[in-house]
Amino acid sequence: MLLYLFCTCLLVYCDAACDKDSGPEGLSECVLIPPQYKSYQWATCLSNYFIKMASNGKHYCLDDTTYCFYQCMIEFYNVNDGEVYQNCSCLGYDSIPKYSNVSLPDLCYVPTGFDCNWYNACFRKKYSCSGKDDGGITFQREFCSLYDKHQHKFKPINQILLANIRRCLQVDMVRILRPWVQYECSEIKNLSISVNKQCFTSQEFQNVTLSLCDMNENNFWSLVVTLVESLYKQNGSSDGISNLLEARSFCPNKELKMQTINTTVVRIKNNIETRHTFYNNAFRSTKMATDIVTKLAELMLWRQHGLSWHAWVDTRFQNTSPDKNSIFILLASRQSYDMNYNDASRSPRVYDAVDNLASGISEGMFVSVNKQIVTIQSLEACVDLLCQHIYLSTDSTETRDYCPGDTLESIKWWKTAAGETDIKDCPPNYTGNASRKCDSNGDWGTPVYINCVNEILHKTTGKLKKLEQITNPEQATAAITDILDTVDNTTGDHNDKPLKSGDLKQTTSILSSIIQIGNSKNASVNSEKFADVLNSVLNTGNSHSWNEVNTHDDSDKGASSIMRIVDSLGSLVQKNLSSNETKIISRKNLVIEISTLKKNLSFPPDVHSRSKLLLADQPVLKDKFYTAAMYKTLSGILPTTANRSVGSDVMSVSFDQTIHNLAENISITFEQNKKVKFIDPKISCGYWNFSSRSWTYDGCYLKMSDSKVSTCTCNHLTNFAILMSPSDVEISDANKKALEIITFVGCGLSILGCFLTLIIYAVFWRFVKHEWAVILMHMCIVLIIGYSVFLSATEETENDMNIGTIIIVLRAVYSRKGIQNETLKKKARDGIKCMVTLLPVLGLSWLFGILAFNEDTIIFQYLFGITTSCQVQDGFRQTMHRRRAKSMSNFSSKPKSSGTNDRFDSKGDFLSRTDIKFVFPNLSLYSFR
Repeated sequence: MLLYLFCTCLLVYCDAACDKDSGPEGLSECVLIPPQYKSYQWATCLSNYFIKMASNGKHYCLDDTTYCFYQCMIEFYNVNDGEVYQNCSCLGYDSIPKYSNVSLPDLCYVPTGFDCNWYNACFRKKYSCSGKDDGGITFQREFCSLYDKHQHKFKPINQILLANIRRCLQVDMVRILRPWVQYECSEIKNLSISVNKQCFTSQEFQNVTLSLCDMNENNFWSLVVTLVESLYKQNGSSDGISNLLEARSFCPNKELKMQTINTTVVRIKNNIETRHTFYNNAFRSTKMATDIVTKLAELMLWRQHGLSWHAWVDTRFQNTSPDKNSIFILLASRQSYDMNYNDASRSPRVYDAVDNLASGISEGMFVSVNKQIVTIQSLEACVDLLCQHIYLSTDSTETRDYCPGDTLESIKWWKTAAGETDIKDCPPNYTGNASRKCDSNGDWGTPVYINCVNEILHKTTGKLKKLEQITNPEQATAAITDILDTVDNTTGDHNDKPLKSGDLKQTTSILSSIIQIGNSKNASVNSEKFADVLNSVLNTGNSHSWNEVNTHDDSDKGASSIMRIVDSLGSLVQKNLSSNETKIISRKNLVIEISTLKKNLSFPPDVHSRSKLLLADQPVLKDKFYTAAMYKTLSGILPTTANRSVGSDVMSVSFDQTIHNLAENISITFEQNKKVKFIDPKISCGYWNFSSRSWTYDGCYLKMSDSKVSTCTCNHLTNFAILMSPSDVEISDANKKALEIITFVGCGLSILGCFLTLIIYAVFWRFVKHEWAVILMHMCIVLIIGYSVFLSATEETENDMNIGTIIIVLRAVYSRKGIQNETLKKKARDGIKCMVTLLPVLGLSWLFGILAFNEDTIIFQYLFGITTSCQVQDGFRQTMHRRRAKSMSNFSSKPKSSGTNDRFDSKGDFLSRTDIKFVFPNLSLYSFR
């Protein structure tokens, strides 16, 4: 049936209507067209040519005039009579509604299909849809531009097809620009998908039907891959790609086969451990598939390897379970098909990427997408779009560790993969999100509440904004007091649970704002109430929460901000103090003194306090306001390093003016914190550097220290404390193990050497019988006992053992028959000679021990271990050898007695003239002939 289009010459309002010869084209009017329609509707003045093109020849102007009205019911709904739908309905006197302040030129309403700028010049002006929510318009624009840039790369018949498609896309989408309609981006997206499918199905050209089914493989994949990459750069929606693939997959008897080296289709089956309804059925087909495969692509480095990909869910294969789906992935070589790609250095092979993906899936691959764990259960690699011809398949064997589901503080933590972080809403009565990380071993970490704020504290933000609008000082003072009362009631000591890190961060922010607003409004602050709040946040029970703030927050809202807040409070309170007045605020966790310096400053005022800050009277400080503070718990809150801890209260003094040079250093005595677990710690004086957010030492020196107190002196004013670090040398586990092995092996061999020495001397006693041999055997016994005690894990035995060895030797020397009859001078000389010989040898190991003062000198640790466990007492051996040689010389110069027979064996022959020399780990035995 020929649809009736109302010609302008039949209009009652002919002078305001669409002229049959001149238009104007694009004009919109509210018209009544009886008898076909019963009420008024919107219509657009268009050319007969455009109407025929838009309707594929089904519609045209009555009497074939040049211009006529194209009514809404036919353009939008293809309905030529009856009731007028609401979207098209209007009243005869209606003016065109304005949905925006943007006025579009008339040419926007009659696109030619060849001007790709139409999308930006017309569509973008009326609609602000962009990115993934662009309504599919980015795809259509890139399709149009591709033809302009690369049409010569397609076969002639395919050029005609692409030209018709891009014209079809514009002509069918122009209806959303009609001035009487306004669409949401989601509605535009649905419309564009419908238009894509219609335009991709078939095109008429000179009575010939053209279709994507007739496009050869190389042209088709070039079209698809180039569009995929263009959309990736533009961050546009890729639904149009899915429409292209779907249209091509339904071609009867024209199955599209792929070469697996350049392109392939992969179908993966996945399981989503649903935590919430993030993926609803409305966009599961695109959003879910794209998000999952994007994670896979990042994991497998597809883009870096020169691969292009597109993901979609074919609803024909979608599982009935909402959490199990088959996702199709198109993988293609950009070098082969992307017409804009010019990197010739990469020649990716698609089937290599498929093999790598299959290997990962077989080992239990999964990805985390939008707080959900997606396990890839299987893979099928295919050479066709419908995945009916499979050349590779694999199944998953899950091996990754998980943290099990858990409930803590009313928060239900979902099962989470190792290395991932779960994010949940904060506990009841708190705003924000909490996070909890599953470590690499599959064990839950401690929840982090840095973004969780008590709802009452959170509402004070609104009160602060109202406070900023108050100009009256008295009203501002009252508002500040109200806020302090609220904060104190929320954070006070009456609360049985520690404050969360988010509460601490919020509270310090509130206190800072109060000080700032108080100064700007000339309002006073209740310092006692302010101190109550400070005392609450400084409670030791909040230490863990403060550690969270220090670790997870990079702003100035950490524990160190407390010191700045107190200094600012002092400046504000000073405004209401007379020059002779002193304000002292004492709480459990801090003491604050605000006054004017008249003479020497001694703080705190408590005479029983061991910690004391002393500042001598100086001209530069005379009659200046000061704020002194002692923080009793800040040592456990401020950040420190692993081998350094704050070992005292933190004390500070500041003036209302910057003091550059002190005539006399400030002296601070600190009572040492017994909770620091270092044994005999190294103590240093330091101050807090706000810029680096760490402890530094410039200008501060340790004056004296004992087991209870330490006194520091500094040439500047700030926040002071003493820091303790372990005195012991920190050695890595590997070095400890190696040194332990050296010690046990060396000492064991030394004991064995001493035993062999005793055995050999006992066997050959009649040949070596001499007083010096007795001394040597005594020393061996001492060393055996000493090393045995050392190996039984008694510490610091080596030094005592060496001293004991010297004592035994000296005792043996002075017990000698010959020396007993010597003069005192001779005895002293022999003793000194013995000590001079023994001390360098036995004390050499301790020289290495002294040099091993840190991990950088670990080589001396090894030398220390080797020399102490394997001492070669060459000096002692040589001394005894000289003594024995002298004795033998004296003996040989005398008449031989029967004793000389001891030098011969039973046959009367001399023993070998070659020295029989036994060298053992601990000492070298004597040569004897």
